[in-house]
Amino acid sequence: MVLLFGVAGGIALALLLTLNAGKFLTADEVSEQFGLPILGVVTALPQTIGLVRGRLSTVAISMGVGALLLSYVAVVALLRTSLYSVLGL
Repeated sequence: MVLLFGVAGGIALALLLTLNAGKFLTADEVSEQFGLPILGVVTALPQTIGLVRGRLSTVAISMGVGALLLSYVAVVALLRTSLYSVLGL
């Protein structure tokens, strides 16, 4: 059961990271992808984009580490209870 939660957490983290990776960042990327000229561009402040990406990365890493720690604690608890039941303690 814990293994399933760990695998599901890893898949969820991978999906979160790939959702952020499929975006166009420059007008040249859009032009190359679609083969059409660009008529206009709405720009954002570079600091804002970097800040949002930094926060998203921090949240994703924190969730992954939290899921790993939770899985570790669950495995240790399960092993401890099964060991006690085998030894009769």
